[in-house]
Amino acid sequence: MTKKSKTRLRLRLPPILSLSLLFIFVFLSCSSFQKTTRKIGQDLTGSDIEKRFLILPFENKTLLEKEKHQDFFQQQFIDQMKKKCPNTIIETTEGGLKHPDIPLPPSASGRDFFSLSAFARQVGYNAVAIGRFVDVSATIEKRGVLWFKGDRYLLKAHIEALVIDTETGAKILDEDFFHEVEIDENEFNLIRSGKGADLPQIKLTLLTISAEMGKMICEAVDILPWFGYVTSIQHDKLILSSGKKVGLKAGTVMDAFEKGKLVEGSGGQQFILPGRKIGQVKVLTVYPDRSEAVVVSGGPVEAGSIIKFW
Repeated sequence: MTKKSKTRLRLRLPPILSLSLLFIFVFLSCSSFQKTTRKIGQDLTGSDIEKRFLILPFENKTLLEKEKHQDFFQQQFIDQMKKKCPNTIIETTEGGLKHPDIPLPPSASGRDFFSLSAFARQVGYNAVAIGRFVDVSATIEKRGVLWFKGDRYLLKAHIEALVIDTETGAKILDEDFFHEVEIDENEFNLIRSGKGADLPQIKLTLLTISAEMGKMICEAVDILPWFGYVTSIQHDKLILSSGKKVGLKAGTVMDAFEKGKLVEGSGGQQFILPGRKIGQVKVLTVYPDRSEAVVVSGGPVEAGSIIKFW
């Protein structure tokens, strides 16, 4: 588990420069908000195996318009992840994970990370990102001393991001991103009245946060080892949660680890303590999203065991 930390970003740009930077950023980084993959040449321990990373739609606790701002932010965030995450397949599911046994609570603080990670693990994801827009608003601050004091108009944004390691159910990143940019009085009034949706400063603020967020999340995901999950056993064959999509091939030999121990942390959150190595398995047949393997040494390997490269 990680301790929540804060990232503060400050930017003061004149409107014309803000608009220019926004145009350049969008031109260079536009992408479609659909399920997408990016395969990068760096290898994992001598293999072509790639991690799978799921980004769930961010919650919106602000007055931002979903179509104009929330979707815009998530598009840019996903694009940053695609650029900066090596050996990682980036995927997004509009509306979140749809599974009858795992409802997603409305607030990040109330999410059942254990159930979320358990389901994501079974379908082959190594990590999951969730987040929310906490605040995007215009404020006034008094600056200066004595009779030189004056009003300073600011656009402030606060977005939260969490990343869950699906092997353990623990948070590997829990970060609050803050950004502020100076605006003029007219822009302040437009934002306060709900008519400032098209102001370039709003999109520039979201772009700035998305870039920093993408960088930090990729750094967190990059240190995770790839793992597969034994979803079931059929006629002495192990059914694994990963297949051709991540680069598994017939004949690949990997280490097997026993089912982890369930532990409970503060607040009643549950986690998995990784188990010890118990043998090796060999992949026999590979399908797009799953594969079949057999135990070649050690054991017993059962449903719930973890498969890794070391």
